[in-house]
Amino acid sequence: MNAAYNTRILIVDDEEVVRDSIRESLLPPPRKDPALASAAAALFGDKPAATGSTASAELLVFEVDEAATGPEALAKVEAAIAAGRPYAVIFLDMRMPGWDGLRTAQRIRERDTRAELIFVTAYSDASLDEVIAKAGANVGYHCKPFAPEEIRQIATKGVHDWHKVRGLEALIEVIGGLRGGEREVNTLLHNILGQVVAMVGSDAALLGRTGPDGRFDPLFGVGAWQDPRRAGPVLGIVGSLTHRGPAGAVTLRDDLAIMHLESYRIAAALRETSSFDAEKVYLLELFLASAGQALENARLQERVVQTERLSALGGALAMIVHDLRTPLGNIQGLCDMIDEAVAVGRTDEVREYVPYVRESSHEAMSIVNDVLDFTREAAIERVSVRLGELGRQLRDKTRHLFKSDALELEVLVPTDEVVSVDAPRLQRGLVNLIKNACEALAKQRTPTPRVTATLRLDGDDAVFIVADNGPGIAPELTSRLFEPFATHGKSGGTGLGLAIVKRIAESHGGTLTVTSSPGGATFMVRVPRT
Repeated sequence: MNAAYNTRILIVDDEEVVRDSIRESLLPPPRKDPALASAAAALFGDKPAATGSTASAELLVFEVDEAATGPEALAKVEAAIAAGRPYAVIFLDMRMPGWDGLRTAQRIRERDTRAELIFVTAYSDASLDEVIAKAGANVGYHCKPFAPEEIRQIATKGVHDWHKVRGLEALIEVIGGLRGGEREVNTLLHNILGQVVAMVGSDAALLGRTGPDGRFDPLFGVGAWQDPRRAGPVLGIVGSLTHRGPAGAVTLRDDLAIMHLESYRIAAALRETSSFDAEKVYLLELFLASAGQALENARLQERVVQTERLSALGGALAMIVHDLRTPLGNIQGLCDMIDEAVAVGRTDEVREYVPYVRESSHEAMSIVNDVLDFTREAAIERVSVRLGELGRQLRDKTRHLFKSDALELEVLVPTDEVVSVDAPRLQRGLVNLIKNACEALAKQRTPTPRVTATLRLDGDDAVFIVADNGPGIAPELTSRLFEPFATHGKSGGTGLGLAIVKRIAESHGGTLTVTSSPGGATFMVRVPRT
């Protein structure tokens, strides 16, 4: 019956005769020859005994090793762990030369805390409390002399206990992953089905939803039932049973295991060699109960996220529409004025209105571009470009911001090195930083306002710095500075400028940071040079 059981046993005793006795006790009882049994029954007038009984078929077959001393036992334990084949049960004599049983147990526990330790001794120099304190709680006692059946029963129970604890450990690890790592319901359902298949040892399983009428609607499958339509009559069997079991219950029917998971059901085909005992059913029901809770948590999380998204989207749309109304309203008003001028023949006035139309249209397009830049997920396209060329382009693109002699822009390029970046997107990010700096300086009416842009290398990184000499950023604003749609008290704009710069930096595998003091604010974009 071994199947996937770990039945490795280590016997530790300095007396060879004791080791041999325990080893022989762990051997399965010999099967009687049917012909010999019948002859004996006829000779003595007894009823022939049944051979090949179910009980003997269910006996474990143990794999036994021996050690005569504590150090030898420790070496075998270490070798077993290194090979990935630890012992499930270790029988220990208490009184041995050199390391006694308790010291041996302590040293073994330093390497293996999971093995079931059984002291087989006629006497002990330590109390049970002392043994537990030094060797752990999973220890047992058995007094010499012993009957073979007793040793076999102790070993069998030890193996089952070892596997039960390993199953619980694995279950806790799986449940921890479900609770901590999964958010989307569909992903979680696939994860649950995969874990169930592994626990049951099935090569065909499917998961589906059940309606109020009990109808079973398969969603997806694995193995031979990856296409649920291939499950055939199984669908009808699952549908007929779905309303009968409580959440977390496992129903066994013919060669099927049907599991009930809230409004979902899982059906797994059982192999002929599948061992589906009460312990496995118990662990499976524990898993399903916890998986159901994880599923409910995932649903709640999705609802919260969806609500937050809708709320944020509504607020963002309201802000964008509000900001678009001003330039679009200006354009509409200017168009009306142009119509009136043309109607009365004052065509010379039309030329005066064109710059205002163009300015308002640029403002509207800037808002639209901000939204598009923030929402699209286009991959960056790196090209080789010199820092000096980037600096010249940056000066050209921001020239309109520095028409006033009172506002100064200084672009510094210490060394004209080559970098590999998405130049258009990076330029747009730096323009946003310079534009923000200009707006901050104008709002605070900083005397002799100045913006400095520095483009340089720092090791394997390209660094782009935009600094101003304004009053700095209020501490209460820094925590939300890079959040989208946060305007930080500005009367216009989408609040996407810094969020866009942050996304551009991160798409390059870099970062955007800010430092602030009463002497000004400094934004730094750091990206890999290549």
